[in-house]
Amino acid sequence: MRAIRPLFTPLLLITLLLSSLAAAAQEPAGHATAVAGEVTVFDAVGAAIRTLQRGDPVYVGDTVATAVDGRVRLTFSDGGAMTLRPGTRLLIESYQYNNEPETDNQATRLLRGGLRAVTGAIGEGRHESYTLETPVATMGIRGTDFLARFCQGDCVDLQQIGIDPPLDGLYTHTHAGATLVGTLLVPAGHSSYTDMTGLSQLLPLPPAILLQDPELEGGGVEQPDEVDQPDMETFDIPAQEHGTRYLDCR
Repeated sequence: MRAIRPLFTPLLLITLLLSSLAAAAQEPAGHATAVAGEVTVFDAVGAAIRTLQRGDPVYVGDTVATAVDGRVRLTFSDGGAMTLRPGTRLLIESYQYNNEPETDNQATRLLRGGLRAVTGAIGEGRHESYTLETPVATMGIRGTDFLARFCQGDCVDLQQIGIDPPLDGLYTHTHAGATLVGTLLVPAGHSSYTDMTGLSQLLPLPPAILLQDPELEGGGVEQPDEVDQPDMETFDIPAQEHGTRYLDCR
């Protein structure tokens, strides 16, 4: 009489466990909720692995790159969002959200270009769990809505409306809450500049390189909040204290 083999052998259990861990590791950090123009995802060694379409997931380790005609809004599972302007590369270095403030985290790296970000539950739970690394400074948050753009000889898009390229470095503006640029606190309504040596200072006025965009209606002039159109898919995340700019993604 043959012995009955157990249904779950140790090898099978290990295989199932590894499979479940691999599946968990592949949980998306977020999704592309608006895309226009060319947007590509690169892997850790710099190889293009896919073209990003609306609704597609993004994962830890992905570098999202917008071409000169590209824009994308990434919405993360914690409710936060980032809108990448043309000519931007953003690496998702780490991301974990289980609604557990002690372990949840988000770390992204702005390699080039610029973005607008509104933090979600991760930034609200523990401020130090959310960071944006740039080539010249690390940005932290205090529950916020902010703009950031890194220039290195490539911020020439405003020349067509008569604005000269700025000095190289990192430019930021805080719409709401507060941001830390290195050790510099940038409160709501204030802007900062960090030079290529990492020295940061507050600016007396918001830089045009952040607040003006020739691709948006009205030459980048912010529209009043009354123009809000909930039915229209837009790239820009509504500012809490400033006007809202729109770009139709349909």
